[in-house]
Amino acid sequence: MDKDLELASSAGAAPLEQVKQTIHSDLEYVSIQVDSRTYGGWYRLLPDGQMELLALANMHCERRPENTPIEQARGMLADFIRVARPKQRTNGSSVDTDDYSNSDDRRDCAMGTLGALLYADKTRTRVSEDDWVALLESIAAADRLALRELYERTHRFVFTLMVQLTDSREMAEELTLDVFHDVWRRAPEYDAAAASVLGWIMNLAQARAADRLRVEQRKRVVSQRSEASEVAPCPSEALWRRLAQRIAAETGVKSVASATPQWTEPEWEEVAPGISCKLLATDTERRRVSMLVRLAPGIDYPPHTHAGVEELHLLDGELLIDDRLLYPGDYNRAEPGTADKRVWSQTGCTCVLITSTQDVIA
Repeated sequence: MDKDLELASSAGAAPLEQVKQTIHSDLEYVSIQVDSRTYGGWYRLLPDGQMELLALANMHCERRPENTPIEQARGMLADFIRVARPKQRTNGSSVDTDDYSNSDDRRDCAMGTLGALLYADKTRTRVSEDDWVALLESIAAADRLALRELYERTHRFVFTLMVQLTDSREMAEELTLDVFHDVWRRAPEYDAAAASVLGWIMNLAQARAADRLRVEQRKRVVSQRSEASEVAPCPSEALWRRLAQRIAAETGVKSVASATPQWTEPEWEEVAPGISCKLLATDTERRRVSMLVRLAPGIDYPPHTHAGVEELHLLDGELLIDDRLLYPGDYNRAEPGTADKRVWSQTGCTCVLITSTQDVIA
């Protein structure tokens, strides 16, 4: 069969369907680009709905060292077929999910990226990062209703981080108040090219905590996870009123009552066994996503190479990234081009993660 594949791939003028019939009628073809070279793979749908990668065209099929372009292509094609290609219907037939909404989605899937995992379900409506940026722009123009909306979207994560860092609900509320006062005052400084809105706010929170605490002396508190509460309880409703009063005193403008914004947090999606994500904001222009990630106990996050800056804020549980063990409240930053070979949680964990949808999944 390898010989047939090589002959078929060399017949560049032959229509795909003709080549397909030459080999076997139930095969499908996909291609992927690695290091400026294009590799193709043939697969078929098995009776149980699973995918079988039969062979790779334009290359020999014996195993090679994992770090060669050929083996990269082999692994990426296998991941692509498993995640983004036909899925089994309830009646046993297959449905082709290769009808992506735009070329960016198609490129994500073709490259075996994180985006292929996160956006495999095309039926879901995604929250655009543009909506978050618009809120900050309104805040920069002194819109307190926009501040309330952004507060509703993010204060739970900020408060949880502060609880973990301080082991004090009272101090956590004070720091959360300070963070959103910073958001109000510093909104004009926000640069969308440098950070997502959620990432910017979480970094303000880390900076506030560092100002208040000596990190090396703080008490570590490892959260006991429960299915009912993956993050700390919300601060009291009075916290928003205190923030509004502080801003009113600062600006000399009377505080106005505001209805609770209608923000509905996205639902958890299981993107792999034991790995769930809550996609909070998607930036298609910069190919960046802000999300909550939850690992079940004993689960590994796939090894991956960072296509952009990755920022992680651990909210609960413990997380091992290669040789570094993170505790609740810890922050981890990875630069473009670096790789995480093992990301694993013995306890189970939840984190805020801002990363590139072009991260290559191994």
